[in-house]
Formats: sequence, C-alpha cells, structure tokens
Amino acid sequence: MINNPAVDLIVGGGNPNYDSNGQPRATPAFANETGTGRGYMSQTAWNTVKDPSKWQLLQTKAEVEAAA
Repeated sequence: MINNPAVDLIVGGGNPNYDSNGQPRATPAFANETGTGRGYMSQTAWNTVKDPSKWQLLQTKAEVEAAA
C-alpha cells in the first residue's frame, strides 16, 4: 500500500517508537517483513513512511490540523 502511487493518504495507529500506552520504547518494536512479530509495521515500511521524498509523516495533532 505505501508504495502504490495512487494512494494520497494513509491513516493508522501505531508507531514503533511508542508502546500501546503512548510511552516511548527503549527500542523500537517492528514487525518482521511478512507482517508478523511484535510490532505494527516492518522497519522497511517505517523507513519508507518517514522518507520525506515519498511521504509527509504527520505525527501530532497540530501537524494534522495544519495540513487540513
């Protein structure tokens, strides 16, 4: 999905740097490349989402409001 040029917006919960209570993790939790494991997404997918040449990653309420 994140590599599909027809996609303009992806909304989802989960950040490998935070636990389910919103607390920072000492070590990011990534899923393995097949989508299973202890994290929400793979490290490859996370790196793609964070790449500013491909996506604009909005992580705060203020960033979302400013982009609306």
